[in-house]
Formats: sequence, structure tokens, C-alpha cells
Amino acid sequence: MFSIHNHYQLFQDLQKELKDIDKLLKLNPNNVELLAQRQQLLTESVQATTEKLNALREAERQVQQQFERSL
Repeated sequence: MFSIHNHYQLFQDLQKELKDIDKLLKLNPNNVELLAQRQQLLTESVQATTEKLNALREAERQVQQQFERSL
């Protein structure tokens, strides 16, 4: 399981790649390969966001358990 930091790093990397592809698409908006790459990155970005959210929920659950034990 990735750490939360790894999820953030993956998300940032995907966002940078997406930004680069968007710049290229401004120059050539009908490039099918770039559109396919953009769609793939968007799909990966959604997946990374979902995994990051799950990791944060798990961390929250663990903190809550530790808090309850300390009472």
C-alpha cells in the first residue's frame, strides 16, 4: 500500500503530464494520439484520487482508533 506521500506525488506527476499534453493540444487540437493520452491520464488521475482518498480515510480510521484507546 502506498503511503499518503506517494499518492500525492503520483497525483502531482499526473497533473504535470496532463498540463504538458494540454499545451500540445492547443497547438494541434485534432491530434488523436494526444487526445488518447489525455484521456488515459484523466483516467489515471481519477484512479489516483480515489486511492489517495482511501489512504486518507484509512489514516483517519487509524488515528480514531488510537484516540479511542488513549481514553
